[in-house]
Amino acid sequence: MVYLIDTNKPYKNQVINVVSKEVIKYPYDYILVGSSNPEVCYDFIFPEKTTIFVHDKEADCISDEELENLKTHNVLYLDGEHNLQHLYHSASQRFRTLFPAEIMALTVNCLEKSIKKCLEIAVTAVDKKYLPAGSRVISISGESEHPDTAIVLEPSSSDRIIDTRIIKIICHPYHEEW
Repeated sequence: MVYLIDTNKPYKNQVINVVSKEVIKYPYDYILVGSSNPEVCYDFIFPEKTTIFVHDKEADCISDEELENLKTHNVLYLDGEHNLQHLYHSASQRFRTLFPAEIMALTVNCLEKSIKKCLEIAVTAVDKKYLPAGSRVISISGESEHPDTAIVLEPSSSDRIIDTRIIKIICHPYHEEW
């Protein structure tokens, strides 16, 4: 894991560098970029990879011109709600009890906000059939419109979210209080 420490340099540029190295080392078919700004995803387009831009539903709608621009760059557009509403039901359904569901829900809620957002956009992409469940992907997102976190995971659908595996955190901002 790479901690992003240099606050003088935009986190986005640091994330691009780290993700570029990761994509060369390991075979990933999908790159997910979650943001309210579609311009962010153009830096994460790699040859022979499918880039999916997941637009935050709470943000302003993007224009038709921006949608066309995404299509010309072969970027898939997903306007999705980023939430884990099925989390509690998923775990209780699998284990037939509430206790594991409570543990799972609390665990996800304790994740750092940008890591949770990376998880949410990957699960949303599986739910909307933009990528198959269990495929290894890089998910990039952040707390603002610019990305600051990238993780590798194998997402599952939200009703089976307990099967989602976070493989590794590629990069994340360093926080003094840690």
